[in-house]
Amino acid sequence: MRVHLINPSEVSFGTAVITPRWLYVLAAATPASFGDPCLVDETLEPVKLDEIQAGDIVGIGIHTANALRGYKIGKLARERGAYVVFGGIHATLYPNEAMCNFNVLFFFRALLMVLHAKQAAARAEALPQGRAAR
Repeated sequence: MRVHLINPSEVSFGTAVITPRWLYVLAAATPASFGDPCLVDETLEPVKLDEIQAGDIVGIGIHTANALRGYKIGKLARERGAYVVFGGIHATLYPNEAMCNFNVLFFFRALLMVLHAKQAAARAEALPQGRAAR
């Protein structure tokens, strides 16, 4: 399982126009047990969908100008079996729009909750039966 954080864009300029800081904030907050997240800023280069596998978690930050591209990436990632997490101003202001395209809409704060829950579940499975995690 790998974490992918994607800033979608229809056009790759080869140089960042606006630095998407959320990529780095979430990357730094991702628990080390999940490894280094794969960061993709599509203004620099397009996402490589073949790197997204079943069980991966894909975080996509959308604003109004890149929402349609974000939804497209999310759909393709879900078809590959990944869990898709949306965040950003557009997903916050128009959650019903995003929910029309997907079964569940999370915000980025939920991404960290999902990662920590998976981490806790893995620790609990490692405990002998009848013992509680502390």
